[in-house]
Amino acid sequence: VRNTGQGYVQTIKGMNGIAELFDRPEWEREVDGPWPDLKLAAGTPLEPLLKDGMGERLRPLFQTSIERGVYHVASGGSDIEVAVDRGAIETVQRQAPVHEVELELMRGYSAELFRFARSLAATVPLRLAVKTKAERGYELAGNAAPGAEKAGRLDLDGKLSCQEAFRAVAQSCLRQIIVNEPGVCAVDAQSLHQMRIGLRRLRAAIVAFEKIAADAEQDRIRDELKWITNELGPARDLDVFEADILHPMSKTRGDD
Repeated sequence: VRNTGQGYVQTIKGMNGIAELFDRPEWEREVDGPWPDLKLAAGTPLEPLLKDGMGERLRPLFQTSIERGVYHVASGGSDIEVAVDRGAIETVQRQAPVHEVELELMRGYSAELFRFARSLAATVPLRLAVKTKAERGYELAGNAAPGAEKAGRLDLDGKLSCQEAFRAVAQSCLRQIIVNEPGVCAVDAQSLHQMRIGLRRLRAAIVAFEKIAADAEQDRIRDELKWITNELGPARDLDVFEADILHPMSKTRGDD
């Protein structure tokens, strides 16, 4: 439930779909106050979880305090909404700052949305992020440090076209790569391992869907993926050497 300044809006959000990294299904309704109205969960994926009085036991784990500025940009025949969020995610004991720019294509071409995003990233130090404020809030409430995240289960519907299947696989790989970046920067060996797995999965997907993925950028993207994989390789080799050789041998031959 959020206070918009003009009233209260309740939003129920689902996990992102199998073929989309950033789109998440959601159900919004106006409510009378700052507490959830669980009757409005009817017909949503939340409804089955509220049986046996579960709704009465709901308690807030965190809150977000966000100041949002919204701007509309016309670019390349497309209308793009740019939302700049500043604020914090807060639990009883901890808080984390929020500095985000969200881009939404209101009308036009997705390619233009990405071109505009790249132009922004060329002028200010932006980093692509895939975790929602809610995901960050649950981590904060659980005192979770940046850690490794494995690839999630990916179920491909047989009705998907090859193009849609490639998009689903590739975006699963991209999430695994991007979401492990904070852990890599925090010198977490398992995060580095999972990032390399995501890179290898993406390279394999490009090969498997070669005809679908073929365009003028394919060779450059392949070279870039190979480069970053090789850059991370020595650190992973040292981690395996320490875990699989040095530690076991130090126990059996500690004096040598």
